[in-house]
Formats: sequence, C-alpha cells, structure tokens
Amino acid sequence: MWSSVVIEVLVLALVAAGQSSCPPPFQAAGGTCLYMGADSMSWADARDYCATLSAESEISQLATFPTCDEFSLATYWLNVNSVPGSDLWVGAVKASYPNNWIWITLEHLQTGVPMWAYSEGHDDGMDCGSMSKNFKHKIACSFCEELKQPLCEIKQKATLPVKAVLPEPKEILECPGQAVQVGDGCYEFSREEDHYTNAVDECSRDDHQLFFPETCEEFTHMAHYLETVGQDKVYWVGAEDISGYGEWTWANGNNIPGGAPYWAYDQPQHVLEDAPLKYCGVMDHLVRYYLADDYCNDKHHWICKVLPSTL
Repeated sequence: MWSSVVIEVLVLALVAAGQSSCPPPFQAAGGTCLYMGADSMSWADARDYCATLSAESEISQLATFPTCDEFSLATYWLNVNSVPGSDLWVGAVKASYPNNWIWITLEHLQTGVPMWAYSEGHDDGMDCGSMSKNFKHKIACSFCEELKQPLCEIKQKATLPVKAVLPEPKEILECPGQAVQVGDGCYEFSREEDHYTNAVDECSRDDHQLFFPETCEEFTHMAHYLETVGQDKVYWVGAEDISGYGEWTWANGNNIPGGAPYWAYDQPQHVLEDAPLKYCGVMDHLVRYYLADDYCNDKHHWICKVLPSTL
C-alpha cells in the first residue's frame, strides 16, 4: 500500500533518473519531456513558441496527454515542479462545435472524468485548454487570448497520429438480471439508499462486489454512464480511509493515489483524524461523478459489479 507521500517521492526519483534523456530546456516527466515557458502569452503564441524548440527527429509542441496514465504522470510532475497559482497552456482545443474537444495531435478529448476539472469544459467562447494549479492541474477551458505560460512537450515525429483517433466500440455483453453493461463490464444500480457497510453486504449477497475501478478506463466509463443517465444521485463505491489519516484504498486493498485521475480536484475534504473507516468513497453528481468522500454512516445508493465468474 503506497501513501501519497511515497508516490510523490517515486515521481521525483523518476524525474531525477531521466534528466539526461531530455534535451535542455526540457525535463524528464514520467516517460515524456516537458518544459514550462517562463513568459505568459496567448494560446496561439504558445503553440508557435513550443514549435521553435523542435529538433530534427523530434517535434516540440504544446503538451498533450491522450491517455489516462500520461495525464496522471504529468499532473504529478506539475504538482511537484510548478509554482503556486501557475496557469499553463496545453494542446487542447474545441473543434467544430460545442463540447467537441480534441488534442492537437488529433486524439479525441472527452470532457469530464478523468482529465477535466469537474466544473469545466462547456463554457461558450472558451475554446482553448489550460492546466491550472488551482484545479490541481486538471484541464480547464479558457479564452484563447488569455495570457498563460506554455507547457511544451517533445514528441517523436514517427509516433504522431495521421488521423483523428476515436474511442473503440465495445463488445456487447449479455448481463444477467437487472444488470446493465457499462464499458466492458456488467453492473447493478440500487434503487434504495443505505449505509456503506450495508451496501457492501448487499452486493456480496448476490455474489457480486461493491464497485471499485480496477483501471482508469473502467472508472471513466462508469462516470460517463452516470452522467448520461442523468439521475443526479450519489453512489457508494468500494473506497475507504482505512486509518483516518488519508490512507485511501480500494476494497481490494490497493492504494488510491491523490489527485488525478480519480479524485475531484478539491477532494477528499475531511479533516485528518484517528478514526479509521469513518470516511468512505462516493461517486457524486455534484462533482461530475469524480471520487469524493463522505461519512460511512450516511445513506446513498450503491453500484454492484457483476463478477466475471457469474456472467
């Protein structure tokens, strides 16, 4: 089980170990090379500025993070290395029509979980993407003429896509009973509300388990599904503060890292105290179904995951 402090130390070690692999002024950042420009400028000027840093076999551009892992590692690096209040341009733009965001490398960028600040992504006229430390570097939408620092990244020219990359269609599953398919799994959603421990017991009674995401992709599919059905509910998920000191784990005992990709940018909120299992995790419509904390004795709906052996 890793605490957030251990994860931060590991990120620093990765940065230090890979410094020599990135040409100046870039620094190694979780498998990529990033550089925060010192001067503030518009989004278009930031794009042009990053391009001036390109080399023969590599291209420098405003940073893009099309996968959950790339985005999470970048936010860890930025949380360690950026100054308070930093606000950075990245290579995300609104394309063609409202709420259609893409990375400048042509990968699709859906709003909401796991990359956006929960209140961001829909504002009219705010067509360029930024990463602000005020949102723990989740993406926010901004007016393109605002002045921000460029966040530049080196990409290998051979790895850049040549056409727009859209999500893959999912295999159709035959889900039992009242379960419905979400992403690559089957899930049941309670109609009633109850305490956290009772939610755990109710799922176990049917040989299921209280839902917790085993991957960022599973979490993303669930959050987007809950937004789509639009019921504005709060759901227990298998997440617990096991010590009372912010040591959050999923129900299988794996650590839940702070910040991206699971938590809303201002969560968890509770004060640290020696009260193990007093706080449990919810997916809350008020924070766009990012993970948030609540008292385990409160009552909410819950989600059961149908285990593969019962399909």
